[in-house]
Amino acid sequence: LRRDRAATSLGVALHLAYDAASGKLTGNVQTHGGPLQGKLQLHLAHPTRPERDLRLPIETDGHGDFSIALPMLELARWQVLLENEQRDWRVAGVWHWPQQRMLDLIADQPADG
Repeated sequence: LRRDRAATSLGVALHLAYDAASGKLTGNVQTHGGPLQGKLQLHLAHPTRPERDLRLPIETDGHGDFSIALPMLELARWQVLLENEQRDWRVAGVWHWPQQRMLDLIADQPADG
């Protein structure tokens, strides 16, 4: 709960999109102060098969953008968690792939749709 409140006070917002054709997961991370630049951890937890969970280190640029290779994203209701390396804040939600082509998570706003 403390990490959720920390993300809320910073205004952390995550935008994710997956392009299956190119095998790329792209996104953007913003805060009240503007783009969030640096190293982050993105966790995609499979709803029933923990061995399919993905822990993806990402590094955002000066605009808050990132892009990583992800050859396949299985059809699932993924639990999404983004946190900084120090693990002092996090944003979390649910991504119904492929029904939702993109996902927007904003700290303190549930994203279960």
